[in-house]
Amino acid sequence: MVMKNLYRIRNHHRLPSLTNLLQLIILSLAVIWVSVTWMVFHGSTEDYLPSARQPKHLEKKEQENETRDSDVQPTHIEHSGKEIKNPTISLLSRNPLVKVTSDVRGNLGPASVITQDPPGKDWIKDLWQAAGDMHGTALPGQHWVMLDFGEGAPIHVTKILIDWEAAFAKNYRIEGMTMKGENNQSGNDDSWCQLYDGTNKSHDLRRTVKEHGQSPGVKFKTPLHIVHTIHLEDAPMDCPHLRYLRVFINKPARGWGVSIWELDVYGWSL
Repeated sequence: MVMKNLYRIRNHHRLPSLTNLLQLIILSLAVIWVSVTWMVFHGSTEDYLPSARQPKHLEKKEQENETRDSDVQPTHIEHSGKEIKNPTISLLSRNPLVKVTSDVRGNLGPASVITQDPPGKDWIKDLWQAAGDMHGTALPGQHWVMLDFGEGAPIHVTKILIDWEAAFAKNYRIEGMTMKGENNQSGNDDSWCQLYDGTNKSHDLRRTVKEHGQSPGVKFKTPLHIVHTIHLEDAPMDCPHLRYLRVFINKPARGWGVSIWELDVYGWSL
């Protein structure tokens, strides 16, 4: 009887020892796993997992490719067989000699307000709008505004900025022409060459959009400025040098007649 009790006591003390040993082994393995995992993902990622940081690298590269700096000056261009070195990019459209015309007068400011220097801020007199009343009722049909840069040296365009009011457009074209055609106001005139077409999906990458401000008198969120920037630095063009530039609006994006605060044209004179 005494021997049986001693055997039970001995086994009773032995079982916890085996359990503790297993727990110690499991705990050690867990510590090792956590340590290795931490080293891999926080210490030497490039040594252990070369592809782990690749998405960030690719993302950074894509952002660099998407970044466009229109202030970077080209080293040289050719015009009429002659090389022009170090052309300077500048804002060409705010020159007081640039003439602005449109197909309609509208109910707000004249078309010339879109190139005034500095741009205006008055919601009534500093906007050109293809509308018939203060409710923004759209004038029927297609509309356009045209800039004439004068009889001097033609220009080369690198970037165009259109600062729309809330009544903006997506379906529009930007066109250029060197010499004035007989029917230069016609939307079907072949003498105009195309710089940008809002209906052409391949041109989407040329345009960036920014919105800011709030339209007065409108209770729901409606931006006061919808700015379209058209990048033409690397865009192929049929007319790299032009005198006339036209924004031809096929259709407003909203029910109102389109409104433009500002039309800025960047590039250089040849």
